[in-house]
Amino acid sequence: MTDNLKHLDLNLLIALDVLLDERSVTRAAARLSLSQPAASAALARLRTSFNDELLVRSRGEMFLTARASSLRQPIKDALRAVAQALETQDAFRPRDFDGRFRLAMTDIASFTLGSHIVRQVHDKAPEASVEFIALDRSRLYDWFRNDVIDAAVVVYGADEGMYESEPLFGDELVFVAAKTHPLQRRRALKFQHFIPYPLIEISIAATIMRPFFERQEELGHRWTPTVSVPHFLIVPSMFEDSTMIGIMGRLAAQKFSQLGAAAILEIPDAMPKVNYRLVWHRRRSHDSAHQWMREIIRATAAQLSPDR
Repeated sequence: MTDNLKHLDLNLLIALDVLLDERSVTRAAARLSLSQPAASAALARLRTSFNDELLVRSRGEMFLTARASSLRQPIKDALRAVAQALETQDAFRPRDFDGRFRLAMTDIASFTLGSHIVRQVHDKAPEASVEFIALDRSRLYDWFRNDVIDAAVVVYGADEGMYESEPLFGDELVFVAAKTHPLQRRRALKFQHFIPYPLIEISIAATIMRPFFERQEELGHRWTPTVSVPHFLIVPSMFEDSTMIGIMGRLAAQKFSQLGAAAILEIPDAMPKVNYRLVWHRRRSHDSAHQWMREIIRATAAQLSPDR
């Protein structure tokens, strides 16, 4: 192993880590505070050292070779181990932090928490940046393993031993409609008042809502969806010149109400809840920057949550 290291400039490992993350010489140069020619030269030297192209261009994009993919996690682990070995015991100072946090979230979690998280990060760590990634459960754990993301907000908990998770907030589902909807004028609404109006079904929430609708059917209140959409955030766009009624988490509904795009239609019946969890890789548990970021997310969720 030592012989192999003799032929490699160890400073290049940092460049390699960033190049494999970004898959772009231009973006890697910006993160490394190098000129683009300098970053290109570093990639050329790495290709020579590893006798592999590492990054190849196809259809306008850069892709990792098999060799690069196999190197990615070991390089990250090695750099992290060195950083931890050299790390002083000084407290984490957000104002000195200039890194980037990558967070994967559902559309509703991004919509309700995103702006508040960004505001808190920029207030306390003005040089830091935050990137939100659309949650894809089929890729989530690969993202964690490859350090593509730092944390995720999901509806279900982690299901593999190497991941940590904790409850974040619960969000009650509510019925929503246009601000001009006729039912807005009624003071005491009941579920049966909704039935004459078209129902927007949200496909990702159909399973959660099914027991509620089944109970209503047992009482003789059958309501068949007129249209189905894949995500909650599409619902308000369906209200234009319409008397349709949709379903949404209370946090997002309150935000849309403030924007004048929707109104909450309250009924006395108990509505289903959606429980969100914060998930991260176990190797990040004691990383001071990540601990700080997770606390920002917790505090934001606690402040906004209807459960508070």
